[in-house]
Amino acid sequence: MVADESVSMLGATLRANILNIFKELKRGLYLNAIDNVSIDFRSDEVIGIAGESGSGKTTLLRIILRMIKPDEGVVKYKGLDVFKLPRNAVSWYRREVQPIFQDPYESFNPLRRVDSYIFDAAKRITVMYFPI
Repeated sequence: MVADESVSMLGATLRANILNIFKELKRGLYLNAIDNVSIDFRSDEVIGIAGESGSGKTTLLRIILRMIKPDEGVVKYKGLDVFKLPRNAVSWYRREVQPIFQDPYESFNPLRRVDSYIFDAAKRITVMYFPI
Protein backbone atom coordinates (compact mmCIF):
# COMPACT_ATOMS: atom_id res chain seq x y z
CA MET A 1 0.00 0.00 0.00
CA VAL A 2 1.42 3.38 -1.03
CA ALA A 3 0.36 6.55 0.76
CA ASP A 4 -0.95 9.48 -1.25
CA GLU A 5 1.76 12.19 -1.09
CA SER A 6 -0.69 15.08 -1.46
CA VAL A 7 -2.42 14.05 1.78
CA SER A 8 0.80 13.79 3.80
CA MET A 9 2.12 17.08 2.38
CA LEU A 10 -0.96 18.95 3.58
CA GLY A 11 -0.86 17.26 6.98
CA ALA A 12 -4.31 15.73 6.51
CA THR A 13 -4.71 12.32 8.07
CA LEU A 14 -8.29 11.78 6.88
CA ARG A 15 -9.57 13.25 3.65
CA ALA A 16 -13.14 12.81 2.48
CA ASN A 17 -14.21 13.96 -0.99
CA ILE A 18 -17.81 12.82 -1.37
CA LEU A 19 -19.40 13.97 -4.59
CA ASN A 20 -22.83 12.40 -4.35
CA ILE A 21 -24.91 10.04 -2.35
CA PHE A 22 -28.52 9.40 -3.17
CA LYS A 23 -31.14 7.83 -0.93
CA GLU A 24 -34.14 6.08 -2.41
CA LEU A 25 -37.26 7.42 -0.70
CA LYS A 26 -39.75 5.43 -2.75
CA ARG A 27 -39.37 3.17 -5.72
CA GLY A 28 -37.78 5.39 -8.36
CA LEU A 29 -37.79 8.55 -6.19
CA TYR A 30 -34.31 9.59 -5.00
CA LEU A 31 -33.07 12.30 -2.67
CA ASN A 32 -29.57 13.75 -3.03
CA ALA A 33 -28.49 13.26 0.61
CA ILE A 34 -24.93 14.56 0.18
CA ASP A 35 -23.73 16.75 -2.66
CA ASN A 36 -20.06 17.68 -3.12
CA VAL A 37 -18.57 17.55 0.39
CA SER A 38 -14.82 17.80 1.00
CA ILE A 39 -13.31 17.56 4.47
CA ASP A 40 -9.72 17.23 5.67
CA PHE A 41 -8.95 16.17 9.24
CA ARG A 42 -5.55 16.10 10.94
CA SER A 43 -4.72 13.57 13.64
CA ASP A 44 -4.48 16.28 16.30
CA GLU A 45 -7.97 17.67 15.65
CA VAL A 46 -11.32 17.02 17.27
CA ILE A 47 -14.15 17.84 14.89
CA GLY A 48 -17.85 18.36 15.55
CA ILE A 49 -20.40 18.14 12.76
CA ALA A 50 -23.52 20.23 13.33
CA GLY A 51 -26.54 20.89 11.17
CA GLU A 52 -30.27 20.76 10.91
CA SER A 53 -32.17 17.54 11.21
CA GLY A 54 -31.95 15.67 7.91
CA SER A 55 -28.96 17.67 6.65
CA GLY A 56 -26.76 14.58 6.14
CA LYS A 57 -24.61 14.54 9.30
CA THR A 58 -25.21 10.87 10.06
CA THR A 59 -24.91 9.90 6.40
CA LEU A 60 -21.58 11.71 6.18
CA LEU A 61 -20.27 9.95 9.28
CA ARG A 62 -21.46 6.56 8.01
CA ILE A 63 -19.54 7.14 4.80
CA ILE A 64 -16.41 8.20 6.70
CA LEU A 65 -16.71 5.05 8.85
CA ARG A 66 -17.17 2.88 5.75
CA MET A 67 -20.64 1.81 6.80
CA ILE A 68 -22.13 2.94 3.48
CA LYS A 69 -20.37 3.63 0.20
CA PRO A 70 -20.86 6.95 -1.58
CA ASP A 71 -22.27 6.86 -5.10
CA GLU A 72 -19.29 9.00 -6.15
CA GLY A 73 -16.20 10.09 -4.26
CA VAL A 74 -13.40 8.78 -2.07
CA VAL A 75 -12.46 8.65 1.61
CA LYS A 76 -8.74 8.35 2.33
CA TYR A 77 -7.07 7.68 5.65
CA LYS A 78 -3.30 8.20 5.79
CA GLY A 79 -3.35 8.12 1.98
CA LEU A 80 -5.20 4.81 1.76
CA ASP A 81 -8.61 4.49 0.12
CA VAL A 82 -10.90 3.40 2.98
CA PHE A 83 -13.19 1.48 0.64
CA LYS A 84 -10.25 -0.55 -0.70
CA LEU A 85 -9.01 -1.63 2.74
CA PRO A 86 -9.12 -5.39 3.33
CA ARG A 87 -12.03 -6.54 5.47
CA ASN A 88 -9.76 -7.31 8.44
CA ALA A 89 -8.43 -3.72 8.44
CA VAL A 90 -11.84 -2.05 8.78
CA SER A 91 -12.03 -2.45 12.58
CA TRP A 92 -8.48 -1.09 12.85
CA TYR A 93 -9.50 1.94 10.76
CA ARG A 94 -12.62 2.61 12.85
CA ARG A 95 -10.57 2.46 16.07
CA GLU A 96 -8.10 4.92 14.54
CA VAL A 97 -10.84 7.38 13.55
CA GLN A 98 -12.64 7.05 16.91
CA PRO A 99 -16.08 8.57 16.37
CA ILE A 100 -17.97 9.82 19.41
CA PHE A 101 -21.70 9.98 18.90
CA GLN A 102 -23.73 12.52 20.82
CA ASP A 103 -26.29 11.07 23.17
CA PRO A 104 -29.25 13.48 22.97
CA TYR A 105 -30.29 12.47 26.49
CA GLU A 106 -26.90 13.42 27.95
CA SER A 107 -26.44 16.76 26.21
CA PHE A 108 -27.34 20.18 27.55
CA ASN A 109 -30.15 22.31 26.22
CA PRO A 110 -28.54 25.63 25.22
CA LEU A 111 -31.72 27.51 26.15
CA ARG A 112 -31.56 26.33 29.77
CA ARG A 113 -29.36 27.91 32.44
CA VAL A 114 -26.59 25.75 33.93
CA ASP A 115 -27.75 26.40 37.50
CA SER A 116 -31.09 24.76 36.69
CA TYR A 117 -29.22 21.53 35.83
CA ILE A 118 -27.34 21.72 39.13
CA PHE A 119 -30.55 22.40 41.05
CA ASP A 120 -32.31 19.44 39.37
CA ALA A 121 -29.41 17.14 40.22
CA ALA A 122 -29.39 18.36 43.84
CA LYS A 123 -33.15 17.68 44.14
CA ARG A 124 -32.52 14.03 43.17
CA ILE A 125 -29.92 13.51 45.88
CA THR A 126 -31.29 12.32 49.20
CA VAL A 127 -29.15 13.54 52.05
CA MET A 128 -29.44 11.57 55.28
CA TYR A 129 -28.66 13.54 58.42
CA PHE A 130 -28.00 11.64 61.64
CA PRO A 131 -27.28 13.89 64.62
CA ILE A 132 -24.69 12.53 67.03
